[in-house]
Amino acid sequence: MKRNTLIPLLAGLVFILCVNVNSAFAQKNNDSTYYKNSIKFNITNWILYDNVFMFSYERVVSKHQTFSVTGGYVEMPGFLPNQTGVKYHGDVSKSGFTIGGDYRFYLAAENKFPAPHGLYIGPYISYYDFKSERRMAYTDTTGSTSTAIINSKINVGNLGVQLGYQFILSKRITIDLTLFAPSFSRYGIHLDATGSLSDHAKEIIYNDVTQAVIDRFPLLDKLLTDKHVDASGSRNALAPGLKYCVYIGYHFGKR
Repeated sequence: MKRNTLIPLLAGLVFILCVNVNSAFAQKNNDSTYYKNSIKFNITNWILYDNVFMFSYERVVSKHQTFSVTGGYVEMPGFLPNQTGVKYHGDVSKSGFTIGGDYRFYLAAENKFPAPHGLYIGPYISYYDFKSERRMAYTDTTGSTSTAIINSKINVGNLGVQLGYQFILSKRITIDLTLFAPSFSRYGIHLDATGSLSDHAKEIIYNDVTQAVIDRFPLLDKLLTDKHVDASGSRNALAPGLKYCVYIGYHFGKR
C-alpha cells in the first residue's frame, strides 16, 4: 500500500474510534470544560515525509469560531531513480520547513458543544519549503559515467477549504481530524548540479528528480502535460491539492 493512501485510511479509523470513545465522555462535558487554547502535534505527516515535527496552536475567538497557526520542520524523503542510467547515491544534506494557518467555523446546527469540539469548516493556507543535496550519477549508452551533487529547492503553496472534526476527550485531550481539504496549489522546482555533467545528463537527472516529486504529490501529475525540465533546472506549475491529517493535543486556558 502506498504511503499516500494510508492517511485517509488512518483518519477514518481514528474518526470511528473517537466517535465511540467520545460517547463515554459526552455526558460529562459542558461549557465549563472547554478552554481557549489547544496545542497539537501532527501524527500523520511522517507517512509522507522524513524527520517531521509539526505543531499547531488553536485559539478560540468566539463560541463557534477559532483560528489556528501551524509550523514545523520537515524533510522531503529520498527516492529511487525512475529513469534508466540514473543512480542515486544518498543524501549530502536535507532540510525543510512548513508554515500555515486556518480559520474555523464550528457548525452550531451540527454541534452539541461549543468550539473547539465538533464539526468545522473554513479556509486554510500552508507553505512547504524543501532543500536537499543528493549524490547522483548518470551512465550513457556508451558506458561513460558522470557524477554530480544535485541541489534541489522545492516549494509548495496551498490555499484551500477544509472540513474536519475535533474531539475533546476527558476535558483535556484533543484529537483533530482533517477529513477533506481540497486546495489550489503552486509547485516550484529549481535544480542545479555541481560536477562535470553534460546538458543532456543534466536533463535526464533533473527529470528523474521531477518525476520523484510528482510521485510524492500525485495530483501534480494530472495537471502537468509537459513534465520536462530542461538543463536550466526550473519548473513551476499550478495544480489541485488535497490533504488529510490527524493532530493529537492538549486543551488548556479557561475561558
